[in-house]
Amino acid sequence: MGAKADVRNREEWWRSHGTEEFEAAKQIIDVARAASREARDANVFKRGRLLRNAEQVAGEQSEKLRGAVPWLEDTDIPSDWDQANRFRMRATKAIHDHDMQPRTGLVDELERRLEQAERAEGEKPSPEQVKALALRMAEQRERAAEDPTQDMNRWT
Repeated sequence: MGAKADVRNREEWWRSHGTEEFEAAKQIIDVARAASREARDANVFKRGRLLRNAEQVAGEQSEKLRGAVPWLEDTDIPSDWDQANRFRMRATKAIHDHDMQPRTGLVDELERRLEQAERAEGEKPSPEQVKALALRMAEQRERAAEDPTQDMNRWT
């Protein structure tokens, strides 16, 4: 399977599943979001107590998030409802990008190499490049003459 097909398959898989880190992070953040939502929707008499509770829950959940996703840079869950929603979107995107990075990085590298090869295909080698190649081949022949077990097809 090609690298691009692997990326497409993983993207499709992400639409329906997610990783364990992804699911754990969503659950952890949702606990803090629920506390902040309760504080936001509370009446004037309960709001102060529930805001303090939301701050405490956000702190506790931030610690859990650090343990569940240790490589995530920003793990401080806000106690405000709107900010917690934005934080959840950023965190889940960061987890997705982290999971996809090896695949997308490979595709980018392969595309870069292909572009270099296409450019090099249209160019003639310089006299210096031809001379360097000839010297390397001569050195390989000398080494092969000295050590007959060496593979002649191996380039150094």
